[in-house]
Amino acid sequence: MWIVDKEVEEAETLSPRSEVVPTKKSKEKKKTYKGDRVDINNEETMILGGYAALLIASAQNILGYPTCNLILLVHSFRVLFILSATPFCCDNNFINEETLLIETDVVAGKYPYWNRSLGADHFMLACHDWGPEASFAVPHLHRNSIRVLCNANTSEGFDPSKDVSFPEVNLHTGAISGLIGRPSPHRSILAFFAGGLHGPIRPILLQHWENKDEDVKVHRYLPRGVSFYDMMRRSKFCICPSGYEVASPRVVEAIYTGCVPVLISDHYVPPFSDVLNWRSFSVEVTVREIPNLKTILSSISSRQYIRMQRRVAQVRRHFEVHSPPKRYDVFHMILHSVWLRRLNVGLSDNQ
Repeated sequence: MWIVDKEVEEAETLSPRSEVVPTKKSKEKKKTYKGDRVDINNEETMILGGYAALLIASAQNILGYPTCNLILLVHSFRVLFILSATPFCCDNNFINEETLLIETDVVAGKYPYWNRSLGADHFMLACHDWGPEASFAVPHLHRNSIRVLCNANTSEGFDPSKDVSFPEVNLHTGAISGLIGRPSPHRSILAFFAGGLHGPIRPILLQHWENKDEDVKVHRYLPRGVSFYDMMRRSKFCICPSGYEVASPRVVEAIYTGCVPVLISDHYVPPFSDVLNWRSFSVEVTVREIPNLKTILSSISSRQYIRMQRRVAQVRRHFEVHSPPKRYDVFHMILHSVWLRRLNVGLSDNQ
């Protein structure tokens, strides 16, 4: 497997600002944008014009490789979100779709790989909800390419046979140190949740359980001085309801702290479901079952809970973020999920 990673290597050679290569859509809109190089989480990212120039500058080097089995379409929706607050970006949807159109135009025009499969051996990664939305702007990208998405929502076109569910990870310090949970005997709270009213599910959860039960501690806001992660470490089950999107960083936070995650979501495909049996280390609760949440969790025997909590500890390494990556960590799990879907794409020898 070979993944295009020349973009990062070549970033230092490009001017901080450069003109956009206009596509048909940008000509029609009569808009020209310039982009700055932005460093987000140690990842070199080029916006709009700089990004297009980077792809073009990389083309000749990449064309020199005789074999290319899997290609990453580099695209940062986080940077576009930041960019949307600047004066020269007034149409978020246009900017978001434009970058993908520029990218696929350049890839199809400069590389020999896109046209051979109409993008089926390419994959894109996006954790923002703009990812799946913007992919509709490029029909072949949406229909054929492997989309690695945090918002793995089957009701919005996520296809588990072709797309990959990406675990949403929120590391405030940039590292996972200090997040490891204590053994189950120290967990005196049955279930815990704290969070704002995002989306349609959380209001139902708070309506039934906010400050109403000593065993099921559900809060909109934690009292001052109370640590969110300490509460997770003290809890047997950590409630992970969807917000506006189906994915929640609480799932990974629960796994990091050794707390059995309780998934409350509709149409969500958990990460790495090809190889991980989520029912063995998590609890799935439907929205209709929220009023019976305590009954459901209390019915899980101590013996069964200990088995589940031990499995949480076993699978934790598959969600850990390391730099450089370690064997079986989240980086390798994502690539494994992508490669499983790439195996479904057959190309003739002369392609």
